[in-house]
Amino acid sequence: MTIEPFPGATEEDIRVFLLDSVMACAVQQRGIAVFHASAAEIGGRAVLFCGFSGAGKTAIALELYDRGLRLLADDSCAVSLDRTGAAVALPGVPQLGVWHDGLTAAQKDTAAYRPIRKGLKKYAFPVADRFCRQPVPLAHIFFLKSSNRASVEIHTVSGANKLKEMYQYGRNISLTEGTPAKIEHFKNWAVAGGQAKLAACRINTEALPVGETVDCLFEEMARRG
Repeated sequence: MTIEPFPGATEEDIRVFLLDSVMACAVQQRGIAVFHASAAEIGGRAVLFCGFSGAGKTAIALELYDRGLRLLADDSCAVSLDRTGAAVALPGVPQLGVWHDGLTAAQKDTAAYRPIRKGLKKYAFPVADRFCRQPVPLAHIFFLKSSNRASVEIHTVSGANKLKEMYQYGRNISLTEGTPAKIEHFKNWAVAGGQAKLAACRINTEALPVGETVDCLFEEMARRG
């Protein structure tokens, strides 16, 4: 990669874009699928929480961190195949990007963390002490969707809807059709969809404490095995 900063650009400005869309593009060019997701290691297996901005994926990751679990990624999670052909979640950057309201809700002192970019009330929350640095076999994928109900609704995603949901929440940076990278990318999706248990999770992030949401997700994972 060649970086040519505009005059006045700070390291924080560059880091935000480098670790987001630029890195996602570089990873996908290598045939690795990338999801809009946070991810954690739970019971030796990887669980992805896919969602767009405001869906609650980082809040869930922070709650899991506070419960002593190891994290794998925030906002972007790469999924590839290991030497046996199994789908694995790859470790990303050992920090969360948490908005001011999210830190406050988690009873964190915002003054203790640096903004990821000047003028932005989103903070870098380091998680290196509880970060998994090795690929982890993929077990569950939750697709976080908004709801106006004060309860968590979880529905199984099956059949052709698996590919539809993964495509919707994938970081689909255009690659040339028919290239080895593009073919490998869809192969990763197919294996991940067949190996993992997929579910749509409708939550109201305004009405429901994140701890209750996580409890429901744990119950669902225990039920599915």
